[in-house]
Amino acid sequence: MRLPNQPPKYDQNLEQQRSSQIEREVQQLRAEISSASTGTPTGIVDGDYGDVVVSGSGSVWAIDSSVCTTAGRALIGGADASAQRTTLGLGTAAVSATGDFAAASHSHSASDISSGTVATARLGNGTADGTTFLRGDQTWAAPAGGGLSQSQVLARSLGA
Repeated sequence: MRLPNQPPKYDQNLEQQRSSQIEREVQQLRAEISSASTGTPTGIVDGDYGDVVVSGSGSVWAIDSSVCTTAGRALIGGADASAQRTTLGLGTAAVSATGDFAAASHSHSASDISSGTVATARLGNGTADGTTFLRGDQTWAAPAGGGLSQSQVLARSLGA
């Protein structure tokens, strides 16, 4: 006697029958697919089989347009992975190793800069303009005492 909520007793004969039935169905499907791929269909007639539409006397099998978008069918129709990458427009980056790319967040030392210029705003804090200089602590600051005017600098350089 089986109690409520107790799983049924394992039936080896029933399991063997189910396994045999599945094996027969798999063999039948394999035979049908094999005959369809050789162009000599046996037992497969044209028609809508749910997700697959068969035509051409069983020689053409297509995914039903109601279950897969045009883009999906184009991707599935790719002969191999390379053709699918082309369909998606991925180019060669799709097959490159992850180490071939810079990390999303990375930094460089100043010695990595080999050409070009660096914006003054990146050199320090504060306002970089004609009245300030960059101090050693990377801060733009006005010179102590307000600095010299252009004429004062010129006079001093001439020894006046």
